[in-house]
Amino acid sequence: MSRLKPAQLALEVGSPHFWRRQTARRLLVERQARDATPILARVCRGDREPAAVLNALHTLEGLGTLKAADLDSALTHADPGVRRQALRFAERWFDEDPKLLDKALTLVTDREPLVRLQLALSLGESRHTRALATLVQM
Repeated sequence: MSRLKPAQLALEVGSPHFWRRQTARRLLVERQARDATPILARVCRGDREPAAVLNALHTLEGLGTLKAADLDSALTHADPGVRRQALRFAERWFDEDPKLLDKALTLVTDREPLVRLQLALSLGESRHTRALATLVQM
């Protein structure tokens, strides 16, 4: 895998094999291969496999190229673990990005208690008045 180009490694981030996913992520971050960002962002936004989405999010974070837009679909992903992790990443943008905050606030009625707990914890990082109102509601 060390011989793969960044674009090829970015595709491996979504591999069904744990070792390949982790190795691809490690190599991309070690090399600071920011040119793989568009492919990783597509994995975040379009993959249904939770491991692929989570690994792509963490890789983008490790590259320093994670954007609020990358979290949009992760906040509504079918897997609760993806939604929880997306909230953790999203909290830094709540005060700056009202659309992202709106999307996160829809999780107040999420069927998974751990997602609602993470929402409360993430909203605690925000100074936005709607975040406080939602915490009171919860």
